Amino acid sequence: MVKKVTITYFTNASTGSGNITVAVGKRYITQEVTKVGGKTPRTLSFDFTNASGAIQLLVECSTNSIYIKDIEVTYEK
Repeated sequence: MVKKVTITYFTNASTGSGNITVAVGKRYITQEVTKVGGKTPRTLSFDFTNASGAIQLLVECSTNSIYIKDIEVTYEK
């Protein structure tokens, strides 16, 4: 079972904005990215409790770029 998905991302030198959505099975969580751009890594945590199924990631950019640096999945026993 998936407990949490943590996404580390950064934007380009300009403002990068949009949405990052993570799905585990049929459960979807969307968070907005509205930070000022730059290569400073930022993290978003998506909390899932007792979720199972395929893990999907969707990045929707509305302004400039959003880059995914790392994806960490925490599982429950």
